[in-house]
Amino acid sequence: RTLSDNWSAIARDVYTRSEGVGLSAAQGIQLQNQFQMGLAYRDTETGRWNGLMRAENRVNRSSLTSSLTDEDTWIVSAHGTYHPSRDWTFAGQLAAKHGAQVILNDGSINTYSGRLASARVIWDLAERVDASLYGSYGRDGGGKLSGLGIEVGARIINNLWFSAGYTKGRFADVDQFSSNTSWSGWHARLRYKFDENSLAIATKRSAPQTALEPLVRQPEPVVPAVAPVITVVVPAPVVVEPAPVPAPEPASVAPKRPVKQDRY
Repeated sequence: RTLSDNWSAIARDVYTRSEGVGLSAAQGIQLQNQFQMGLAYRDTETGRWNGLMRAENRVNRSSLTSSLTDEDTWIVSAHGTYHPSRDWTFAGQLAAKHGAQVILNDGSINTYSGRLASARVIWDLAERVDASLYGSYGRDGGGKLSGLGIEVGARIINNLWFSAGYTKGRFADVDQFSSNTSWSGWHARLRYKFDENSLAIATKRSAPQTALEPLVRQPEPVVPAVAPVITVVVPAPVVVEPAPVPAPEPASVAPKRPVKQDRY
């Protein structure tokens, strides 16, 4: 269940029942139940940090006639992964275990406990090849659990990797520590890297909203349309006044000569 962008809660339960039939009937009935719950952290802003805090309970019941046993174990662990760059990955784990085993034939009770610290460094040599160094140190039921190893892997197809390596001593991570197993000597394994993008369940986070939008949209106010105002500019007529015509000068009149009268 997702609690926020960075935090999520996880829980799962696995129940198995096996019963011997025919020649294997002497094995009786074996019941196993594995319950896990935890809190996971993922740095969604940079993608560099991942973390997991987990509590696990394992219950084993056996009806084998020679050894009727009930076993109950609790394992608490913390897991962390850091990606400083695309080529490098640093991972570490811490775990503690406490359990009790009851022998029903005689009623005896055996208790045990263990501690574990493990780490792994992965270097991507190329797009399809990686190499890793790993190691662990701890105690399980009074026995020493420590080892160092190297591993080289290659990507066969998208997200599917084949790896082979060598371990000196006894190496265990939290899952092996929980199931009482370890690595020693040469080994080979198939591993699958996947995320929400690989499973096509990635969801696109929307930007946070400052205010919730109302469920019923309010009608927008109606603004009356305003008739456009068209302005026509009419150029003023240009009046050209004729240039003044000068008045004609009066014609010169010759003075009249007096008429001479004849005398009789």
